[in-house]
Amino acid sequence: MDQDKKYGLPTLKKYPMPDADHVRSAIKFFNYVDSRHEKELAGEILARMKEYGISFTDLNVGDENRFKKYLPNNELKHHGILGMKWGVRRHQNPDGSLTDEERKRRRTKQLVTIGSGIALTALGIYGTMHMRDISNHLYKASVRSTLDDIDWANLGPEVVHK
Repeated sequence: MDQDKKYGLPTLKKYPMPDADHVRSAIKFFNYVDSRHEKELAGEILARMKEYGISFTDLNVGDENRFKKYLPNNELKHHGILGMKWGVRRHQNPDGSLTDEERKRRRTKQLVTIGSGIALTALGIYGTMHMRDISNHLYKASVRSTLDDIDWANLGPEVVHK
């Protein structure tokens, strides 16, 4: 990097910033810069901070230091939802009662919940009945298969019927 660019104000050769410590010093002495050079110096300081990896959270800039206004604001901001007003609910009338649209939405949600509960119950009952039918069918098939495998002709008199 050209040596002139290592200054906060290269044309005046003021505020040298060859390293991170000098950048911190330039911030401390920021109030001494002429107001017409303030913006230029702030831009150079921010560029050197980025170059040297100086974090904004590492800085302790006093409230009286004019450089503070050039630092990014680290406040948490919430801009909300487009068209939304603070304290205004979309599904409520000003008196707090529900709009027709919200009543319909809640009713639909309630019916879906009830319907899915009924469907699950019916599926459970159907599954139980179906399993019972399958079990009976398998039992009968296994008995039939067992009966078919018996050599009835060679059985003794203790077998009463086929």
